Amino acid sequence: MMKVDVDEQPPSKSETITELAARVDRTRNTVFRWITNGIAVAGRVVKLRAKRVGGRWLISPEAWELFERECNPEYAPLPESPAAEQRRFEREKRELLKSLGL
Repeated sequence: MMKVDVDEQPPSKSETITELAARVDRTRNTVFRWITNGIAVAGRVVKLRAKRVGGRWLISPEAWELFERECNPEYAPLPESPAAEQRRFEREKRELLKSLGL
């Protein structure tokens, strides 16, 4: 999972891809991918919301704040799948038997 974090306050007006990329120390291509493809976070895809105006993408401060919050969730991870739970159970069982010398 990629952690997106910026210490600065967001600007008071919308930014272009180039301006945002410079502010968050990422490439223009990375910001464009956030808009078009998004990134995987906790089992879902989070996209940076942007508007296309006159051939340019504009990102509002609110859209950046939302993207940043969604990329850094403060909730518990998804529960373990039944198959993963079974594998963990089998592994713990083997380790316990090994520690008991059985």
